[in-house]
Amino acid sequence: MSTKLRQVIRLLMVLLRSNRGKARALGNGGLLVLLSPELTPPTHTVAAAGPWCSKVAKKNIKKEAVDRLSSFVSLCNCPYPEELCKFSDHFGPLRFAHSFQVDQDCQELEIERFLHRFSLVHAQITVIFNKRNKEQTHQQVFSAKSTHSMVGRAIAMDSAAFGQLAFPFL
Repeated sequence: MSTKLRQVIRLLMVLLRSNRGKARALGNGGLLVLLSPELTPPTHTVAAAGPWCSKVAKKNIKKEAVDRLSSFVSLCNCPYPEELCKFSDHFGPLRFAHSFQVDQDCQELEIERFLHRFSLVHAQITVIFNKRNKEQTHQQVFSAKSTHSMVGRAIAMDSAAFGQLAFPFL
């Protein structure tokens, strides 16, 4: 998997944890990972929306994010702003959205595996993985939908969902 992509997602989570204090993350939301491998150089976009990442929207934290990101990635504009609009229409205002250039094309399967695990650990977040070329977009949605049932005195949870879905408004 692209180390730059991993570093950007890790930075987002560090910023969230460091500014949350001891409070638990509240609310649902989404994380969008958009790959644009046909561009030269290839571009990746990471965006977050929803209540779970509302702390990142503060001005000083946004500046800190840009300062940290610019030290290890080459930031650029998102090549497909319409994808960000669809994402924000579904999950609310964008709290974190950064695009960056990568040196080589990444291993798509490794990214899918990482995002699937990420969605299981962070059950309140719906993770959307898009790979976009000039003609079409391939989209996968990872989410952990929990179903609770009482078994004696213990609670059993089934929290695995994986699908290839389009946004409902497409």
